[in-house]
Amino acid sequence: MRMGKCSLLFEENYCLNGGKCYNFTIANSTMPTCECADGFMGERCESKYLDGTYLSMRKSKIHIETASIYYGAFLALIVVLVLLYFLHCFQSSSSAKLMKKSKKVVS
Repeated sequence: MRMGKCSLLFEENYCLNGGKCYNFTIANSTMPTCECADGFMGERCESKYLDGTYLSMRKSKIHIETASIYYGAFLALIVVLVLLYFLHCFQSSSSAKLMKKSKKVVS
Protein backbone atom coordinates (compact mmCIF):
# COMPACT_ATOMS: atom_id res chain seq x y z
CA MET A 1 0.00 0.00 0.00
CA ARG A 2 1.45 3.37 -1.12
CA MET A 3 0.25 6.93 -1.44
CA GLY A 4 1.65 9.46 -3.89
CA LYS A 5 0.69 12.59 -5.74
CA CYS A 6 -1.91 12.36 -8.48
CA SER A 7 -1.06 12.99 -12.11
CA LEU A 8 -1.55 16.58 -13.26
CA LEU A 9 -4.87 15.68 -14.94
CA PHE A 10 -6.30 14.28 -11.70
CA GLU A 11 -4.59 16.88 -9.49
CA GLU A 12 -6.56 19.72 -11.07
CA ASN A 13 -9.91 18.09 -11.80
CA TYR A 14 -10.62 15.04 -9.66
CA CYS A 15 -11.24 16.40 -6.14
CA LEU A 16 -13.91 19.04 -5.67
CA ASN A 17 -14.30 21.96 -3.25
CA GLY A 18 -10.59 22.41 -2.54
CA GLY A 19 -9.83 18.72 -1.87
CA LYS A 20 -6.31 17.40 -2.50
CA CYS A 21 -5.79 14.42 -4.80
CA TYR A 22 -3.50 11.47 -3.93
CA ASN A 23 -2.83 8.18 -5.71
CA PHE A 24 -3.57 5.19 -3.52
CA THR A 25 -1.72 2.07 -4.69
CA ILE A 26 -2.56 -1.46 -3.55
CA ALA A 27 -0.73 -4.34 -5.25
CA ASN A 28 -0.70 -3.36 -8.95
CA SER A 29 -3.81 -1.19 -8.81
CA THR A 30 -3.63 2.60 -8.50
CA MET A 31 -6.64 4.78 -7.88
CA PRO A 32 -7.07 8.45 -7.02
CA THR A 33 -8.41 9.40 -3.61
CA CYS A 34 -9.21 12.76 -2.07
CA GLU A 35 -8.32 14.45 1.18
CA CYS A 36 -11.22 16.83 1.62
CA ALA A 37 -11.01 20.41 2.86
CA ASP A 38 -12.72 21.22 6.16
CA GLY A 39 -16.48 21.07 5.86
CA PHE A 40 -16.57 18.64 2.92
CA MET A 41 -16.70 14.87 2.53
CA GLY A 42 -17.38 12.16 -0.03
CA GLU A 43 -15.35 10.20 -2.53
CA ARG A 44 -14.54 13.40 -4.43
CA CYS A 45 -15.40 15.92 -1.65
CA GLU A 46 -18.77 16.52 -3.31
CA SER A 47 -20.83 16.76 -0.11
CA LYS A 48 -20.84 19.66 2.32
CA TYR A 49 -21.00 19.20 6.07
CA LEU A 50 -23.78 21.45 7.39
CA ASP A 51 -24.86 21.62 11.07
CA GLY A 52 -24.09 17.99 11.84
CA THR A 53 -25.47 16.61 8.57
CA TYR A 54 -23.99 16.19 5.15
CA LEU A 55 -25.77 17.79 2.24
CA SER A 56 -24.96 16.53 -1.22
CA MET A 57 -23.94 19.46 -3.42
CA ARG A 58 -26.11 18.03 -6.21
CA LYS A 59 -29.17 17.95 -3.93
CA SER A 60 -28.38 21.46 -2.74
CA LYS A 61 -28.20 22.66 -6.34
CA ILE A 62 -31.54 20.99 -7.12
CA HIS A 63 -33.15 22.75 -4.14
CA ILE A 64 -31.79 26.10 -5.30
CA GLU A 65 -32.99 25.50 -8.87
CA THR A 66 -36.45 24.46 -7.63
CA ALA A 67 -36.71 27.53 -5.41
CA SER A 68 -35.61 29.71 -8.33
CA ILE A 69 -38.31 28.22 -10.56
CA TYR A 70 -41.01 28.82 -7.93
CA TYR A 71 -39.78 32.37 -7.32
CA GLY A 72 -39.70 33.09 -11.06
CA ALA A 73 -43.20 31.69 -11.55
CA PHE A 74 -44.49 33.76 -8.62
CA LEU A 75 -42.92 36.91 -10.04
CA ALA A 76 -44.36 36.19 -13.49
CA LEU A 77 -47.81 35.73 -11.93
CA ILE A 78 -47.51 39.08 -10.12
CA VAL A 79 -46.47 40.83 -13.36
CA VAL A 80 -49.41 39.29 -15.24
CA LEU A 81 -51.86 40.31 -12.50
CA VAL A 82 -50.53 43.89 -12.46
CA LEU A 83 -50.79 44.09 -16.27
CA LEU A 84 -54.35 42.74 -16.17
CA TYR A 85 -55.26 45.32 -13.51
CA PHE A 86 -53.91 48.20 -15.62
CA LEU A 87 -55.60 46.82 -18.74
CA HIS A 88 -58.90 46.65 -16.86
CA CYS A 89 -58.47 50.23 -15.59
CA PHE A 90 -57.63 51.46 -19.09
CA GLN A 91 -60.64 49.69 -20.63
CA SER A 92 -62.95 51.00 -17.90
CA SER A 93 -61.65 54.51 -18.48
CA SER A 94 -62.07 54.17 -22.26
CA SER A 95 -65.60 52.78 -21.84
CA ALA A 96 -66.57 55.67 -19.56
CA LYS A 97 -65.26 58.23 -22.08
CA LEU A 98 -67.09 56.47 -24.90
CA MET A 99 -70.33 56.48 -22.89
CA LYS A 100 -69.97 60.23 -22.24
CA LYS A 101 -69.37 60.91 -25.94
CA SER A 102 -72.35 58.80 -26.99
CA LYS A 103 -74.61 60.60 -24.48
CA LYS A 104 -73.51 63.96 -25.89
CA VAL A 105 -74.16 62.83 -29.46
CA VAL A 106 -77.61 61.46 -28.57
CA SER A 107 -78.61 64.62 -26.64
